[in-house]
Amino acid sequence: MKILLIEDDKLLSAMYRDGFKLAGHSVVTSDSAQDSLNKLDKEEVDLIILDMFLPGRSGVEVLHELGSYADWQKIPVILMSDIPREDIKISDENLAKYSVTKLVYKPATSPTELISLAEGIVAD
Repeated sequence: MKILLIEDDKLLSAMYRDGFKLAGHSVVTSDSAQDSLNKLDKEEVDLIILDMFLPGRSGVEVLHELGSYADWQKIPVILMSDIPREDIKISDENLAKYSVTKLVYKPATSPTELISLAEGIVAD
């Protein structure tokens, strides 16, 4: 599986990237909204893992951008947040509209759990 990991926290990005690589997956990393869109222009990926809060433009804005290109609409997205799900005012319908298959609370999700979740999504 090839993953685009969009995470601005360098430590978390490296931890997730290394975990996915150890599990045998290819990872392209990005630390900003614009860089991630540039990488999607050049790379075909099976899954996007997207931090909800990025510098400059939010992960939600990235979702809007993904939704405006037919090829990108098909890529499943795991949206990660530092805010618990119950405090986020985005409906499940809106998340599904943007191919978000799962919204995860970063502080409660280990790299191993994220890898298992990603593998389950791509295997479906």
